[in-house]
Amino acid sequence: MPEEASFVDWISSKVDLRAIDVVVSGAKGLPDLEPMYEAVITGLKQRAGQLKVSGSRHYNPGWHYAIDLRAMLVVCEAIIRSALNREESRGGHTRLDFPETEDALENVNTVLRQQHERMICEYVRRPEVPEDLQKLL
Repeated sequence: MPEEASFVDWISSKVDLRAIDVVVSGAKGLPDLEPMYEAVITGLKQRAGQLKVSGSRHYNPGWHYAIDLRAMLVVCEAIIRSALNREESRGGHTRLDFPETEDALENVNTVLRQQHERMICEYVRRPEVPEDLQKLL
């Protein structure tokens, strides 16, 4: 990474942010979306593995970004995987290929777990709100 370039500028120049935008945008449901998701996440993880920052951690934002990058990639992958898994439209989370809201999914949470280097998505029924909290609602 060139020393004169900030980390954000450097990573932005290495990643096709338009590809990520298409994955999480309202264009969900296109047949090539899953392979594109895999390519984007795999490419980002490979680049993150090669990342090196010079200098010490003192007054060096690039060093801190480099440390945070793995966590940011996990969050990015979770958001994209959840969006691709969703088969309904709810609030701001819309799908062109699933325009309706599913009543069956109203009382579930989407839970993502890492399993064998792959993130899996499942629905877990929300617990009932305790009586003392229901009084506050």
